Amino acid sequence: MQIGSAQWKRFLQKGARQMGVEIAPEKLDVFAAYAEELIFWTRKVNLTTLTAPEEIAVKHFLDSIAPVEMIAPDASLLDIGSGAGFPGIPLKILLPDLSVYLVESSRKKANFLRHIIRKLRLEASQVIEDRAEQLRVETQFRVIVSRAVSDLLRLIELGWPLLASGGAIIAYKGKQIKMEIEAARSFLLSKSSGFKAADQRWSLVTKTYRLPFFELERSLVVIRRL
Repeated sequence: MQIGSAQWKRFLQKGARQMGVEIAPEKLDVFAAYAEELIFWTRKVNLTTLTAPEEIAVKHFLDSIAPVEMIAPDASLLDIGSGAGFPGIPLKILLPDLSVYLVESSRKKANFLRHIIRKLRLEASQVIEDRAEQLRVETQFRVIVSRAVSDLLRLIELGWPLLASGGAIIAYKGKQIKMEIEAARSFLLSKSSGFKAADQRWSLVTKTYRLPFFELERSLVVIRRL
């Protein structure tokens, strides 16, 4: 199977359908162009260790779009530690009215993100070349996502000041997350202490899903500010 081939596009589309997501034919072309640029740039910049066509389709693209039904089509979205654009760019491809901000501290990766935004003509998308810990933006976001921040509590600490009322932090996680969730709940309770019905000022839910073909079990932890 070759990236960008009709077989690869059918593979991607079939996997998305198994996850309950429909990818229109013209968007399959955009994903193909993205994958081709990813492979080309990876030869000179360490963007990804996954280079097999099937792995890029499933472990990067399909994994990235797992929460697409949870996101309002015109939301403002912050991707912390975007790397090669995951999950922010695949979500932007499916939801073109999103306003997407990609945070990436590596100059080489940030340059790739700027290139791919131009290449794919992704309007209302910008790169913030900075460390998440040093991020200074006046905007508050409806959605904050990350596949790069390994610790859930750390992601909440980074994202909570930037999260709009009614907004959600969506963390991409694996299977073993019980201890992380307990730490996150303790932190959120401490943030909302002093209020009546403190546990109603935020919600934390977990959604599990399987990546097609590889049968990998994954989790989305969704923390919503009420």
